[in-house]
Amino acid sequence: MNDRQRKRTLSCKGVARAVFHSGRLVRTLPLLALLLALTACARGGVAPSAFGGGSGTKSDPYLIATEAYLRDIAAAPQLYKGKYFLQTADIKLNGDWKPIGDAAYYREFSGRFDGNGHRITGLTIREDSNGCGSLFGFIGYGGEVRNLIVETSPEGVAPLDWDTRVGIIAAFNRGLIENCITRGRVVNASVAGGTTACNDGTVKNCVNHTVIASNGVCSYFSAGGIAGEISDVLTGTTGLITGCTNYGSITAESNAGGIVAENIGTVQDCVNHGPVSAKGSVFGIYAGGVAGTNRTLIARCRNTGTIRASGLGSGLIKGKK
Repeated sequence: MNDRQRKRTLSCKGVARAVFHSGRLVRTLPLLALLLALTACARGGVAPSAFGGGSGTKSDPYLIATEAYLRDIAAAPQLYKGKYFLQTADIKLNGDWKPIGDAAYYREFSGRFDGNGHRITGLTIREDSNGCGSLFGFIGYGGEVRNLIVETSPEGVAPLDWDTRVGIIAAFNRGLIENCITRGRVVNASVAGGTTACNDGTVKNCVNHTVIASNGVCSYFSAGGIAGEISDVLTGTTGLITGCTNYGSITAESNAGGIVAENIGTVQDCVNHGPVSAKGSVFGIYAGGVAGTNRTLIARCRNTGTIRASGLGSGLIKGKK
């Protein structure tokens, strides 16, 4: 076992024992660094040296080349606010994925992750993930994910709990998602999007090929090619989707949109090429080439996909602008 592996496998108890039973270490380690190390360990974090290199600054980002490094970030995403990450190789995920951050406990990822054009493949989510079914559960204010390609496994993202927000990149986005490509399969969610489920931030120049298909289990299932919902009426935030394209097939039990299912923000310069279908037994089933329902602004968008809606009070919004 090399030094880096020892650092990665050292337990919390082992850290405390090493600190308090080595007089040399106690004398030479600054108190602040000691407290930070113990705090990170208690929260499930890892020492920065456990990554592939870097110090987390813009000019010297943490280097991410393995699944283990990604899971280290997911263990305590709140510890990396303002830190920079650079992916340096394609990464294949194995087994069920625990999202990086979640809304249930307000564990936001507010770092800056640059995929550098690399892929993350094999995304699979079946178990409960605190309401999030995505690579990043919660991208907070100031957080960024860019230049990344994410693909699901053949099983796709199919959480057992239907009351889950599903987006391939993020379940909740309050930061920036830019220049990302998503592919794969999504089944079962209360709100789903090819890029993000709930967007209170900005999604820019993203492309989705993900197939989103309701399994008919839940009575409320909204789905969009890029996002399920834009903006949050409870917090008053206003989200933006700009320059995005959808090729994926979208099917929902409630509202369905080629770009977004429910828009309370701004959608501009977007194109949908995928078929859109909304069908269900509840009142008010809407499908749209760009948006299933729209309360605010759609500008310079167009749709080439087929649109279908069936159900009591169903309607079509072709979205050719």
